[in-house]
Amino acid sequence: MTGLWTAFVLFCQLTVLQREPWIGPVPGVSLEPTRPVRQETDFGPDSAYRLLGKAASSWETAECDPMETSDLLGSQPWTDEQYAMVRQHLQAAEPSLVLARKAAVAADPQVPTTAIAQEELRDWHNQLRFTLDLLTLSAYAKEREGHPEQAIDELFAALRCGQVAACGGSMLGRHTGESRMPVICEGIWRIASRNRLQPPVLRHKAQELLQISEATEPLAETFRYEIMTMDREVSRPDLLQHVGVPSAIAQSVALARLLTGSSQTAVQRDLHFFFQHCVQLSAPPYSRNLDAWLVASHKMPEDTAGLARLALVTKDPAGQVLVWMTIPVYRQMVAYTATCHALLRGTALSLAIRSYELEQHAPPPLLADLVPDFLPQLPPDPFTGESFRYIVQGIPQHWGNVSWGIYSVGSDFTDNGGTETNPLGRFRMGGAGKTGDIVWLAPEVPRR
Repeated sequence: MTGLWTAFVLFCQLTVLQREPWIGPVPGVSLEPTRPVRQETDFGPDSAYRLLGKAASSWETAECDPMETSDLLGSQPWTDEQYAMVRQHLQAAEPSLVLARKAAVAADPQVPTTAIAQEELRDWHNQLRFTLDLLTLSAYAKEREGHPEQAIDELFAALRCGQVAACGGSMLGRHTGESRMPVICEGIWRIASRNRLQPPVLRHKAQELLQISEATEPLAETFRYEIMTMDREVSRPDLLQHVGVPSAIAQSVALARLLTGSSQTAVQRDLHFFFQHCVQLSAPPYSRNLDAWLVASHKMPEDTAGLARLALVTKDPAGQVLVWMTIPVYRQMVAYTATCHALLRGTALSLAIRSYELEQHAPPPLLADLVPDFLPQLPPDPFTGESFRYIVQGIPQHWGNVSWGIYSVGSDFTDNGGTETNPLGRFRMGGAGKTGDIVWLAPEVPRR
């Protein structure tokens, strides 16, 4: 019996040598992060990270209800009774808001490196979402009180606090800031378009939005930190038990991995190759190239027979299956990042057009007319690398009675003629392959 087992093991090991690798290296692509790895102890009390943590503790002490804040944000325009609730809510949260505003302009705007502090950061990110909602709620309250410039400033503070979460190599951090981006950018454009702000203010805010877009953590950097996290997880001897696999099954899976050539070393090697491809393809306009590669190259078998064939012909099948399981997350992250750049740049263009329109009493004939007096350069649509679509004559009927509109083609990479992702006109975070454009429209002209 022992002899048969030995022969079986030798046979499996010999067949591994005949199999083809499912992925190869990308020469010259480094997976070393460009920023230093940061420990939690590296952050002082006046860092953005610590201040936002204190802000969360403050609103918890004040017993502010995140669900109530979310409900109030979604129930505009407010009745007098609802506005009284908003004021009461914001009064209790004011100490938290003060700390968040300070964090928005603090030095060292990042969080500890994800590979070091994954679990510790999870609660921090969840708390930050509510802090961003509080800042947004405060902005709409300031607009109602007749202070639209202060309202815009509050929303910019929310944008910068959201950026702090993304700086640290965390996909969770990117999602924290990016998930609130549609609501924040929508608020900026709503307030700017329905209040007569001075052209210099609009011009300055447009330029600031482009600066925020340019300062956003590169997607490649997030992939570099993600492989650090994956290395740590794959090297865990209790990985399967850690994710809830029963001990007996875990032992069988570990043996199958060994027999099919998916040792820990092999899995880590191929994961490094995979992330080299992600880093290489993540340069703007990254969504089309990276998403197409993820879809075309990594389609998981739909049945047990397909998985069995994979184990017989591929080196390190376990590593490939692990990547297949995570690809939906990476595709979503790619789409979210591009959507956030589109929201920041499109809102910047809209503010610049509005500023031009107020000064010249007509919208610019071309987007190029905004440079250099209103914007230093025209930002490209992150989904195409080309200019945003701008219509000032021949307005589509479905846009209503407006003088101009601009749009990004969105994450389906298709020009839908300015048909919005959401028919209600609210910006929405489009996932990979979502249809529809991201549209900004001029304030509607009253019909005579």
